[in-house]
Amino acid sequence: MDERCSALEQEEAWKENEISKAARGIRYYQVDSAASIKRVICTQCNQSNPVTDVDLENLSLDCSECDTTLDLTDPDRIVTVSTKNHPEVAQMQYLHQLQQRQRELAMAAQGTPLQPQAPSYAQQLEALMTRPLPSSLSNLVAAAAAAPYPPRTCLY
Repeated sequence: MDERCSALEQEEAWKENEISKAARGIRYYQVDSAASIKRVICTQCNQSNPVTDVDLENLSLDCSECDTTLDLTDPDRIVTVSTKNHPEVAQMQYLHQLQQRQRELAMAAQGTPLQPQAPSYAQQLEALMTRPLPSSLSNLVAAAAAAPYPPRTCLY
């Protein structure tokens, strides 16, 4: 009896800890391979939801409290999921994180900021003013400059 009470107390403490982290905006991904209970904390209502085999096949889960659909392939939306018998979910999430990290490293190696920045209006205007005219326009401008001005006539 004491073991069951202790397990329930640990479960409740775990849930309170996860809810506290979620309430503070802490979003992290953790795979607990030793646990036999598979669950996901909803990021909308902080409800702990069990993950079934059907959920793992569909890679999505509907929250039992607020009906939010949680994507099990998006590690940013999952607070905790235990995947003792379903390592494919952990593998997909790991690959997602690895690809994202590789993109960040590639952009950093090129010196490209992670957030692309548009050139300022002054830089764009200067680039337009200093670029050479296409040859067809250059010839047209040269011909117009060489031509004598037509005589002015009064239309009054």
